[in-house]
Amino acid sequence: MSKMFIFMLLLLCLIVTIDEGEGSYCMADCTGYKHEPSLYIRTCCIISNLGQTVTIRGIGITRYILCSKVRRKSCPKNDCKSLFEDGNTTSGVYTVNPDGGTPFEVYCDMETDGGGWTVFQRRQDGSVDFYRNWTDYENGFGNLTGEFWLGLSKIHRLTKEGSNTLRVDLEDFEGNTAYANYSTFSVITIDEGEGSYCMADCTGYKHEPSLYLRVCCIISNIGQTICMREGIRKTIMVCPDVRPQACPPPDNRDCKSLFEDGNTTSGVYTVNPDGGTRFEVYCDMETDGGGWTVFQRRQDGSVDFYRYWTDYENGFGNLTGEFWLGLSKIHRLTKEGSNTLRVDLGDFDNDTAYANYSTFNVSDGSTEYILTAEGYSGTAGNSLGWHSGNRFSTRDNDNDNYGGGNCAQGHTGAWWYNSCHHSNLNGRYFNPATTNDQGIVWWLWRGYTTLKFTEMKTRRNN
Repeated sequence: MSKMFIFMLLLLCLIVTIDEGEGSYCMADCTGYKHEPSLYIRTCCIISNLGQTVTIRGIGITRYILCSKVRRKSCPKNDCKSLFEDGNTTSGVYTVNPDGGTPFEVYCDMETDGGGWTVFQRRQDGSVDFYRNWTDYENGFGNLTGEFWLGLSKIHRLTKEGSNTLRVDLEDFEGNTAYANYSTFSVITIDEGEGSYCMADCTGYKHEPSLYLRVCCIISNIGQTICMREGIRKTIMVCPDVRPQACPPPDNRDCKSLFEDGNTTSGVYTVNPDGGTRFEVYCDMETDGGGWTVFQRRQDGSVDFYRYWTDYENGFGNLTGEFWLGLSKIHRLTKEGSNTLRVDLGDFDNDTAYANYSTFNVSDGSTEYILTAEGYSGTAGNSLGWHSGNRFSTRDNDNDNYGGGNCAQGHTGAWWYNSCHHSNLNGRYFNPATTNDQGIVWWLWRGYTTLKFTEMKTRRNN
């Protein structure tokens, strides 16, 4: 009798090995089921969902699950497009699992532009506060049938493979509507893909700690935003079969690379010499073959150059006027490869001169930004060579070789002072010219007669 009972149980229960059957099944839905070592029940999640008891019996060293119903169920679909293709044509909340991880709910738009859109943001009545912290935006918040943000982590899971389109639907308070489509869209983790991406172009987007929109800069560049704007009642972000394509092109390293890419007009550009944070520079695309990255300019005395260490390290002034780019940026521009320094000078009689140094770099902050300037040629005389090998000094950070005091204080400037100077291009601006070693001086050209104009710029040699 007992043998017959066991035989009947086995007829009622299907036990399969991991590699049997087709497709993927919803194992994760079976709460508390321990998958060891190689056997499982396909119907596990259905039995669990029906509230029936799943009994585990030890038979030898292998664990089997015996159950009263044998039914099989596929796992959730990848996204709303998959659901639409399976005949689900009604908009609403569905469960998806794009990558085999934990399933989650989404709102599917099955009507707009062919249907199958996975909605990840909606604004319509102001009922949900969107001014939130990083954790909320990473995990998601709101109500899928009202206002909500799906969550960066989920958007990433939806978009990390394949190709996608982003659609943004807009409506103002007069009932007028518009939309924007982007044929390339994804949200990725910072360590995915190759090259550098357009984070900085998305105004106001804080890049921390790991997720961002590849499409961000595109939206910013055409004057649209992905945020709630004044006068807009409703915004929706949707994407079908969302998977990423190639990344945007990498940043330009410096003004030379911009020039080589066809940018021949002098002006302000954005560069990224080493894959770090991007920054703006002024590019001289005309002088001596173009492609020069300018890091200092004096021309009218409008900016005070008698400043502290922090200012000289980070930079100050206006790139289209008088400015100092910043020691940390000059280091990033010159720390690799071979570079030339060019110094252009002008006096109050409108005479000009220049000095070239075929070997130029500035070390990092740990060594107080030591100057290397060698290989002089030009018409101004070698008034910088005496300063090569010296650390930078400011009024509050004395790194010079003078034992009688702080050269920066004595000459009202900031420079790679030796003991003290043959040049002082960050000294006090005098107009009209005067004879004063506290001023803007290039000794081998005009002695201690102060100058009207200076511009320092660098260009890679290779």
